[in-house]
Amino acid sequence: MSGSGVEWSCMACKNMKLTHNHFLQLLQYFFLYVLAIGLLVVCMFQRVRILRGVLFMIRLTHREGGGEGGEGKRIKVSDVLVSALKKVKNTPFVFFLKSDNLYVLNKAILYVKKNEQTDHLVIVHCYEDEDEELSANQQISNHVKLVSMMYPKLKLSLLNLKLSFNPTTVEWLSQELGIETNAMFMCCPDEEFKYKISDIPVRIIHY
Repeated sequence: MSGSGVEWSCMACKNMKLTHNHFLQLLQYFFLYVLAIGLLVVCMFQRVRILRGVLFMIRLTHREGGGEGGEGKRIKVSDVLVSALKKVKNTPFVFFLKSDNLYVLNKAILYVKKNEQTDHLVIVHCYEDEDEELSANQQISNHVKLVSMMYPKLKLSLLNLKLSFNPTTVEWLSQELGIETNAMFMCCPDEEFKYKISDIPVRIIHY
């Protein structure tokens, strides 16, 4: 083998080694990125449990004793955590109820209780024909009162809107209530629904 051939082979091996090391480094960065995102998501969805756990540990150490200075700091931290916990639990979510259906309403409440960290759910019913919806609105109101007694720890509010349910209404309501659209739900639409699911900026829940 000529000198130039040996030199070329050495350079090729060196480049392959550098490429391999670069790939491993990129792979490490990718896994660290995925891990960081995963931890962030877990913290977001489990923030109530995390806050309660930290609050429990602070109160536990408070009972076990400590210096006066440390006790004062623990009380301040405890107050901050309690305030943050209340803020999370009092953040309202919205469920769009299409019609007077107690089964769907109850399923929506069970979904929120199981998957969301809130104690406040706003039931929104949109209608256009006032004469046809008058009795339905009364029935919905009665059903909301009924499920309120079934789930006393969950604050339920009812909002009847004489508006068509469409993307514009959703965006308007989000701004009026100060609630992000990702904190709004609707059940899976039927065949008569005239909009694409992607056009409605709310989350779809299935039963």
